[in-house]
Amino acid sequence: MICTPAMDGKVCTGYANSYVYTILAGKDRGWNVSSQMLVFNSNISQARALISRTFMQSDADVMFSIDSDISWDVEGFYKVLEAKPDVVLGCYPKKQDELDFTPFGFGFVKITRNAIERMQEAYPELHANYIENGVVKHNLYMLYNEMIDESGMATGEDIAFFQRWRKIGGEVAVETDINFEHYGTKTYCGNLADHLRKETGNGSVLRNEYIGGFAHAN
Repeated sequence: MICTPAMDGKVCTGYANSYVYTILAGKDRGWNVSSQMLVFNSNISQARALISRTFMQSDADVMFSIDSDISWDVEGFYKVLEAKPDVVLGCYPKKQDELDFTPFGFGFVKITRNAIERMQEAYPELHANYIENGVVKHNLYMLYNEMIDESGMATGEDIAFFQRWRKIGGEVAVETDINFEHYGTKTYCGNLADHLRKETGNGSVLRNEYIGGFAHAN
């Protein structure tokens, strides 16, 4: 299930093109790729939690969170989808002129049902009620809630999720060889593996100073 929060109710044309080609390719690969969008919710941690709730109520095995301002190559999508770890992400270029990559954002990440189930069991204190159209509803797990980590650093919803997952023994893998476009005032293009090969001669592994110890997806 491709899951996308779209605060303004829109996606970029590049996203739409990648989405269509990904769906078509899935038929040949034996995947039935569905989608879920949540619009007009400016609380990103709650939006991601609501999307996760919909995913857990479906019969899908994998939730693939992709932001609305990103496009990707189809082969890269299926490399992430078919990788063994429960949580696998792709690093896309930042919206800046000097090429750099978002190290561990939530704009392109696969999460399995098993990972969500493990986190819900491990963090019962994140179970919450919420109001929708004036009605109190239940069974929302705020797994993406921002937090202050052990070093005193305030984190966004993406790093908070990854830290919680790793705290219970979860592995986060990175697939570096994906062609991305990230849309802002202009289009920012990049492939992290190509960039690392040019910089270091090694495009297979990415390490991170915030979380550390991330494994390659393959």
